[in-house]
Amino acid sequence: MSSAGSPPTGLSPRSRRSSSMDQSPPGQPPTNTIEVDSDLNDTDSAYPESEAATDGMSLRSSILNYKWENSRRYHAYKDGSYWAPNDEQQQDAEDLM
Repeated sequence: MSSAGSPPTGLSPRSRRSSSMDQSPPGQPPTNTIEVDSDLNDTDSAYPESEAATDGMSLRSSILNYKWENSRRYHAYKDGSYWAPNDEQQQDAEDLM
């Protein structure tokens, strides 16, 4: 006799399976299928759609707004936080070849 805290003896994990599962013979592909959800909503509910669209627009509109200082070009993203220019002269200096 088993105690109240121990699992029942004599039952294998296979015999504990639900009888509603469709079991295939060994070596055969499973016969259970998963239905495709036709009402797929691929948007993230945490962010409103209008906010996501404006984030990309602001980046595209300001990507070419370079800051020119002492005839050197600096990028406009987080103005003043990057110390080196991004013009041709700087890119040539950074080339390894």
